[in-house]
Amino acid sequence: MREAIEALVRMLSPFAPHTSEELWEMLGHREGLMKATWPEFNAEVAKAEEIVIPVQVNGKVRSRLTVPAESSEKELEEMALADPAVIAHLSGKQVKKVVVAKGRLVSLVV
Repeated sequence: MREAIEALVRMLSPFAPHTSEELWEMLGHREGLMKATWPEFNAEVAKAEEIVIPVQVNGKVRSRLTVPAESSEKELEEMALADPAVIAHLSGKQVKKVVVAKGRLVSLVV
C-alpha cells in the first residue's frame, strides 16, 4: 500500500508541487521529492487478463461477453453465437455476416 501511495504522490507532483512535497515529507522521506525517481511502467502488471466485448445484432448492442484477453476471433464468434441474449435476437433469422474486431466487438448482421 505504501508503494502505491508513494507512486501517487510522485505522479501528483507536477500538478501540485507544494502539496506533494508536504505529503512526501509526511511519508518519512528526508530528501526532497525532486530527487525521487519517477515510477516505472510495468506492462505485465498493467495487462488485463479478461476483457468485456460488446456483441451487436444489426448495429444494436444486445450483450456483453467477459472473455480472456487472448481469445481468437473464431472463439469470440463462437461465444457470441452461443450467448442466450444473442440467440433470443437471432431466433428465426439467418446470420448473413459476422464481423469480429478482435479485442473490441463482435457484430452480427441478420
